[in-house]
Amino acid sequence: LFIGKLPWQGLTISNTKQKNKKICILKQELTTMDYYTKVPNALKKYLEYIKKLHFTNKPDYKYIKNIFINEMKLNHFPFDNKYDWVKSI
Repeated sequence: LFIGKLPWQGLTISNTKQKNKKICILKQELTTMDYYTKVPNALKKYLEYIKKLHFTNKPDYKYIKNIFINEMKLNHFPFDNKYDWVKSI
């Protein structure tokens, strides 16, 4: 969503079975670093962390929250719990 498109968008394979096979191969070969070179470091770190989680693992939410808080501090963003998608009254 951050970049705006997926690596397999725009494939021009008319055979659905072949196209799905190609998409599957692309997904398997795709690493976090290959695709996420244009995203902020905090998002990369978050994506790498969640990718390593197993289904039964409980996420370390404090760690995840701190990834983004530290990025905000590093970039001197105010941490005021006001989000840009929430409209002010």
